[in-house]
Amino acid sequence: MSKEAKLKGVAHNAMDHAVSGLGFLTPHVTQYCAASGARCVRLSLLSSESVSSLQDLPKPLVLAAQACQEKFAQILASAGFQSGDVITAHLEFESQGGEAFTCRCVLHSARGKEFIAEMNSETYWSSKREDPFDALRKLRHGRTKAPLP
Repeated sequence: MSKEAKLKGVAHNAMDHAVSGLGFLTPHVTQYCAASGARCVRLSLLSSESVSSLQDLPKPLVLAAQACQEKFAQILASAGFQSGDVITAHLEFESQGGEAFTCRCVLHSARGKEFIAEMNSETYWSSKREDPFDALRKLRHGRTKAPLP
C-alpha cells in the first residue's frame, strides 16, 4: 500500500475514532456548540499543539481532545509514520443543529499533500434499524427474527 493511501487511512481512522464512543469527543463538542452558539470547533491532533490553551473550551472537551491527540499518535505510528511526516492534522466539527454534526479530519503531509476524511452524523451510522442484529440474521438465515447461534 502506498504512503498516500496509508495517510488517507490515518485520516479516516482518526476521524472515525473521534466520532466513536471510544473517542467520546462528539457529545462534548455538540454540548459546547449548543451552549456557546458556536457553529464550528477546530481541534489539533498534533500533541505539539496544546488543546488546553483554548480558553473557552470546557474541561471535559479539552480532556477528550487530548485523548484523541494521543490516539492519533498511536494511529500514525501503527501505519508506519513518524510525527514529522505530518505537518498539520486537525478535526473540524460543524454543528448542524441539535446533536447533528459533520466531522472532517484534515492532514497535511510533509510532502505537501492533503488528506481528508469526512462524515455527517445523520448518514454515517446505520442507527435507523430497530434491531442491530437484523442484518446478521438475514445473512445467516435468509430471514429476520431468527435466533442467533
